[in-house]
Amino acid sequence: MKKLTIQEIANATHARILAANLEEAQQKTICHVTQDSRQAGEESLFVPLKGKNSDGHDYLKSCMEKGVAACFTEREMTPENGCVLLLVENARAAMLQLAKYYRSLFDIPVVGITGSVGKTTTKDMIASVLSQKYNTLWTLGNFNNDLGVPLTLFRLEESHEAAVIEMGMSHFGEISRLSRTAEPSMGVITNIGYSHIENLKTQEGILQAKLEILDGMAADAPLIVNGDNALLAPLKRNLPRPVITYGM
Repeated sequence: MKKLTIQEIANATHARILAANLEEAQQKTICHVTQDSRQAGEESLFVPLKGKNSDGHDYLKSCMEKGVAACFTEREMTPENGCVLLLVENARAAMLQLAKYYRSLFDIPVVGITGSVGKTTTKDMIASVLSQKYNTLWTLGNFNNDLGVPLTLFRLEESHEAAVIEMGMSHFGEISRLSRTAEPSMGVITNIGYSHIENLKTQEGILQAKLEILDGMAADAPLIVNGDNALLAPLKRNLPRPVITYGM
C-alpha cells in the first residue's frame, strides 16, 4: 500500500481529526490498514469494527499504547501516545469510503466479478490469464464482502497493472456498495441461481441484486455474462451498454 496522509484520509472519510498537535497529525502518514489490532503497527490505520459478539473499540487503548499511527473511532475520546484518532460516524462505512478514494489513485483496468456460484473459480481463471502479461492483483480466497473488498484494494501498489475483484452479497444494496467502491472497468456475472433466494425472494430479485455491479461502472463499460443463463442472456439486447456473452 502506498502512503496516505492523515489529512487525505480525513478528507476521504469526512472524519474529524483528534490529536494533540493537529498540524503535525495532518502530515502523518500510514501505509497499512487493518481491522485486526494484532496486526496494527507504527504505520497502520486500525479500523474498529463492530460484530455480533465483539467491538473493535475495545482494542483502541491497546493500539494507542503500542504506538499505532492512527485509528478510526465512533467515540469521541482523547488520543494517547502520539496516536491520531479519526472520528467518524461509522467505521465500516469509512473503510469503504477510504478504499474508494485509494482505488481512484490507480488508473488501471479493474474486473469486477459476481454471480450466484462460480465467482471464486472465475476470478482465479481471469487473474491467471491476465497475470501472464500484466502485474495483476486479485481477491485472495473469497474475501468478497464489505470487509474483504476494501482490504483487497488496499493491497494495490504502484507496480500493479490490473486488478480482479470478487463481489459477494446476500441482500439488496451490498453489491452496489462494493461496486461503487471498486469502480470496475468491466463487470462479469457468472450466473443467476438460487443462492440467498430466502432474502431476495425470486430469481428476478437475485438478478436485480447482481446487476447492482453496474452502479460503480461507467455507462459504456462492458458487462460480460453467461449467455446460457435464461435470465442473463436477454441483457445483450436490453441494456444500453456493451454486453458480451459467453457459453456453450
